[in-house]
Amino acid sequence: MAGGQGNLFSQPQPITNKDRETLNRSLTYYPLQPNSPEGVAIWQQQLRDWRMKNGEGQITVATGFPLHPGGAKPGSGECFLCGQVGHHQDSRQCTTPHISGCERTFCTICGRILHFRLAVEVNIVSMAGDEFDWLNDQMLPSTMDQGNGEGLPA
Repeated sequence: MAGGQGNLFSQPQPITNKDRETLNRSLTYYPLQPNSPEGVAIWQQQLRDWRMKNGEGQITVATGFPLHPGGAKPGSGECFLCGQVGHHQDSRQCTTPHISGCERTFCTICGRILHFRLAVEVNIVSMAGDEFDWLNDQMLPSTMDQGNGEGLPA
């Protein structure tokens, strides 16, 4: 029996400027609408247009997807269950109907690209001496001395 290709050890691809540009362009395809009768009508037409253009295709950074009227701006830290801000999906505070799986997928893409930040480099000074440098200090206890002189660590 052949097994599938898992993703247990795969790393997400780094975010590039091209990804950001592509996402920003796709966000213009289906502007967020107000929660009004007119906004709902425009959103429904956006859904028809998306389906006509993409069929049963996958939602990607390039395809965009129409977000429900009155929802939060993409990448604003919105809840991926209801699309509103102020809580996260695991807090059980959703008071509005849940968004569709398609919209959830696009919100996830937006959140990943729009919230991407470079990791901050942290340098820890350990009590290791020259004799154990070959251990790369992984086995030795670290000290609170971060090389900043007196006071609390930065």
